[in-house]
Amino acid sequence: GFDDLNIGDSLTSRATPMPLPRMRVDEPTIGILFQANNGPFSGKDGKFVTGRQIRERLEKESLINVSIKLEETEKSDGVRVYGRGELQLAILMEQMRREGYEMCVGKPEVKIKIEDGREIEPYELATLDFPEEFMGVISEKINLRKGKLTDMKLLPSGRYRTIYRIPARGLIGFRGEFLNDTRGQGIINTFFDGWDDVAG
Repeated sequence: GFDDLNIGDSLTSRATPMPLPRMRVDEPTIGILFQANNGPFSGKDGKFVTGRQIRERLEKESLINVSIKLEETEKSDGVRVYGRGELQLAILMEQMRREGYEMCVGKPEVKIKIEDGREIEPYELATLDFPEEFMGVISEKINLRKGKLTDMKLLPSGRYRTIYRIPARGLIGFRGEFLNDTRGQGIINTFFDGWDDVAG
């Protein structure tokens, strides 16, 4: 058999090797620190409570989930996990909790890179679909989060469909506010749109 196979690898015949093009997975941009629970109620909720057990579980997850990357931290019992968004990381946390893991997690942070002497951060294209009467409050909120409008259409149904280019950190916590502001009638979808200068 084969020892080291990763997602995206092709198995071909030796006679006519024709591998499939490797799939491109969006780079993980949002990171959360996972570490052993050191609070007053530690050890009361889970079966797996040590930093070593949490790290092993996260390493196992990174082998089967190509959009998750692990990064060492200065804390010996902690590991920073980068994923594609808050929802993906929240699902991972809930899955681990149901499996009996007990841990502390930090607040979400965006990966900032230094390239050619300048700081760059990830940007997303956010497509928002919402009823016409909420245009004012939504545009105000997204402008505060450094979003730039790139396209806007008023649909025959009386809903706006807008596309904003926004720093990924501007989207942290935005989904909940967006749903509240549109009274549950808004739809949001985001795509990774590359790296650019830090928006301030």
